[in-house]
Order: sequence, then C-alpha cells, then structure tokens
Amino acid sequence: MILKVALGLGASALSFLLGLNSNRLKQKFFRFFSGTNIIGLEWAVYCLLKKLKSGYLEMGVFLSSICLSYLGGRTLQMIGLTGGIGCGKSSVVETIREDFENLAVIDCDLVAREVVRPGRYAHRKIRKHFGNEVFNIDGSLNRGALGDIIFSDKKKRNQLNLIMQPVILWEIIKNVVKLKAKGYSKVVLDAPLLFESKVLVYLCYPIVTVYISDENTWVDRVCKRDCISAFQARQKIRSQLPIEYKTKKSDICVDNASSSGVLKVQVQRIFSQISKS
Repeated sequence: MILKVALGLGASALSFLLGLNSNRLKQKFFRFFSGTNIIGLEWAVYCLLKKLKSGYLEMGVFLSSICLSYLGGRTLQMIGLTGGIGCGKSSVVETIREDFENLAVIDCDLVAREVVRPGRYAHRKIRKHFGNEVFNIDGSLNRGALGDIIFSDKKKRNQLNLIMQPVILWEIIKNVVKLKAKGYSKVVLDAPLLFESKVLVYLCYPIVTVYISDENTWVDRVCKRDCISAFQARQKIRSQLPIEYKTKKSDICVDNASSSGVLKVQVQRIFSQISKS
C-alpha cells in the first residue's frame, strides 16, 4: 500500500513537471513531441501497477491523476528569469511586481533561505558537510561565511548544489501548485542559478537573462553593491557560469549596461508581450 501511494505521488509530481516541460518542447521542437513524454510515463506506471497486481479501478484512478497533473502543468507557463551577479535582476523583478498583476513571482533566493532554517533537512546536511563554522550562535546559517567558502572552492560549491537543488526544486513545485490553485497561469521563476540547476531550465519558457555587456561597468556595480574590492568582485563573477553561456542559451536577453530607466522600458516591453501571449 505504501509503495503504491509513493508511486502515485511520485508519478503525479513527475507528470506535472512534464506538463511544464511541454511548454518548452512545443516552442523549440514539433508540437507532436510535447505529448509523447506523458504517454511514456503512463505506460511505465501501468506496467508497474500490473506487476503489483492492481485492479482496473485502481489503475484508472492512478492514470487519471497523472493526466490531471500533466494538464495542470501544461496549462501553466513558467518564465525563467536569471542573470549574472549584480546585473540588476532585482530591479527587473520589482518592475514585474509593480506593472504586471497577472504574473506571479517565485523568488528562489527566498526559497533557499526557507529550506536552510534550523531543523530542516538542508540545514542538517550543510552542518554535516561544512561544519559548525558556517552557522551563527543561534543556529541560523551564516550565508556570508558559507559564501566565502563556495566562491573560492569549486568542489565545495558543487557539494552545496547537490544538497540544495533537490530540496529547492521540491519547494518550487509546491509553490507553483499553490499559485496554480489561486488562478495564476503564468509564473516568473526568479532563479540566479537557473542554468546551474540542470532541471529548472527545461521547465521554463521563455528564459530571460539580464546581463551587463561592459565588464568594467559590471565589476563597478558589484563593488558598490557588496562593498568589496574589484579583485573580489571579479572572483565572484568568475565563480558563476560564464555570462556568454547564459545569454547563448536564453530566449531573451536584457542588457543593463545603461540606466535604470532604460532597463525599466525594456522590461515593460518584454513582459507585456509575455503576459499577453
């Protein structure tokens, strides 16, 4: 019984993600392929249920829930928003919240803060792998201390990603389902590490990347924002995926090398088209 419940929940969650993925598939490839993934999942679940000697009624309930979950994902558009550190993504989010009431926003940084609260799974795993030195006296995570470690050590950064990405993905799924229940059909996923996640990138369409074309301007803004030296700013920038890779893989790119006013006009134009599509 427990195995069947786990199978049902897992298959429904996966089918919801496949529904989200279909939005990207039907834009990038042929419309036909956007529905083939759910057929494969239903066939796999059917075969498993048959092995577990389930009745036809039980099979019908399972397969119907998978279809409904898939349709729930398919009728929801998740727009990916990412960019380089200090490139002005927060200003883009602010404009979206102010000007587009029909677009909900999920802040992945906020989600990441929630999942590392004391007592949560990620909190325990980070303590195990990084030690007590990355925690404050009250038990909360010292993000600055952890940041100093991962920005200078790629191996540690990858280790942290292995801990954080699965739990963040699960929290995002829960938030998306809640927003869908509230009537939203379009959700902006504010994800600094969208491309690094390896999963979220397949669930979003379009992907919008904010960047700064002039490197000196970019370094200067990171210095002012974080009150650090130019050397430290360049180190932070280089710790992330190259911005050239992100812009190449994106559907829409927003250059924030100019003023905040110019950025606002660009964002209003782009997201006005997205919200009406």
